[in-house]
Amino acid sequence: MGQPPGHPGAGYPGAVPYSPYGQQQLPPTNNGSSKAWIWGGLAGLVVVALMVTGVLYFTSSGGDEQAPVAETSESAAEEPTEDPTTEPDPNTELYTEHITGLSYEPMEDPWREAVVTGMPGFHGVVGQYLDVLEFDSGSGWVASFLVGELDADAIGYTGEDSLEAAVEAFADVIDDNNYHAPPDFTEQLDGFERSDISMEEYNVEGHNGMWMSYHLSWDDDRIEETGESVAVGVVDAGDGLVAGFFLSLPDSVPDSRLDQMLAALDSLTFI
Repeated sequence: MGQPPGHPGAGYPGAVPYSPYGQQQLPPTNNGSSKAWIWGGLAGLVVVALMVTGVLYFTSSGGDEQAPVAETSESAAEEPTEDPTTEPDPNTELYTEHITGLSYEPMEDPWREAVVTGMPGFHGVVGQYLDVLEFDSGSGWVASFLVGELDADAIGYTGEDSLEAAVEAFADVIDDNNYHAPPDFTEQLDGFERSDISMEEYNVEGHNGMWMSYHLSWDDDRIEETGESVAVGVVDAGDGLVAGFFLSLPDSVPDSRLDQMLAALDSLTFI
């Protein structure tokens, strides 16, 4: 997303560019084939963006420095205030969104903690991101793994009877807000389309949900990436709350990173 998780993002004044690949070429894209079919395996499990209305911050667990990967204006580059819903649970090895209790076992390096503010479709978020591309502005394109409390109004969630419609609406919110072209990230990527759509009911420790996986592709000379696989999910968290996840995996990312994501998905739980 262009600013993550697999999302593109605008840089910020004073940012130090970070390049995961340096001058190397991108890893092979498996002959252009989609990884979307692999996401179908999620049915057996018990679960990049250019932000138009908010700002996405990422922080490395190895230090206190924060660097926004995506922002919508110069004023958006302010340091975020601490939000208890976006911190990993200090009492366990899980990353926990504290309003709904949705949690997972975090992935090891090179995945880094994502501190997210104003993510469309979410109220509270925890998660991680993986650097994939860096642009001249200092912003980047990343793979993402985000879970948290969803905005029920934004996705039209009114209860378990609305799960299917809500997950489709959530996917629309994700696509509409996260896939724009550099350098200014105001225009949607050329040739942008969704394919290989799969949808399935699932359950997380007695909480009913619905997940949807699909592949996004585009034909835009402004970015080296040509597509990525996405999985979104909506889970009834009880007490009128709704939880969910958003995962993105650019086609150039090695399959070993997919294995990490699948293990994290398998660890989803409520605490």
